[in-house]
Amino acid sequence: MQMVTSTGKPTLILRVLICLPLLAAQFMCSKVSDLRISGVEEPPELNGEPRKVKSLTETQRQFVEIMTSLNEKDQEKVKATVQALSTLIEQDPDYSDAYFVRAT
Repeated sequence: MQMVTSTGKPTLILRVLICLPLLAAQFMCSKVSDLRISGVEEPPELNGEPRKVKSLTETQRQFVEIMTSLNEKDQEKVKATVQALSTLIEQDPDYSDAYFVRAT
């Protein structure tokens, strides 16, 4: 792979390889405060440091597992899913998503 053309000019690949670190450095050095517009107030949920993503509870994990096995075309799987949702509701009666999905 040639980095220089026959006329001595750098090829596109060489240009990209030279510019990439410069662009990365510029991106890394830019600040969030540079993106703010004067006179426009940010909503409170976007102010400050990013929050950590909460992990799923055991009930939510089970719900996702039940829903991924659902196949609406297979009536036996639908019945099994409804039964699994009923079991999940018995285990955690405060989890409203299971009630909603079971009703639909």
